[in-house]
Amino acid sequence: MSRYGCAGLIGTAVHYGVMWSLLSLVTPVLATTAGAISGCLSNYVLARTFVFYSPGSVSVTLPRFLAVGVLCILANALVVYLLNGLMPIVPTQLVATICVFLLGFLLN
Repeated sequence: MSRYGCAGLIGTAVHYGVMWSLLSLVTPVLATTAGAISGCLSNYVLARTFVFYSPGSVSVTLPRFLAVGVLCILANALVVYLLNGLMPIVPTQLVATICVFLLGFLLN
């Protein structure tokens, strides 16, 4: 469980880091989407190598992981899109993160 939590925190840190580095270059929705994709991929690598032993090939495990990941990335972008301009990006992204966490838990 602690490895799962650490992997999630690292993936979230990757997401926020990529997003933050892109905010001055692109819209908040594009920045958070790039961050979410990066965080999702880092979560996959960490989950496969650090959290769970996965004897299955990447061609089997990656599509399953991405099915949920893509929905969560789209939900994240939608929340940021809807809240953009109503509040600063940090609280907006925190709301999106909470929504995506709950969605991911339900889907998984």
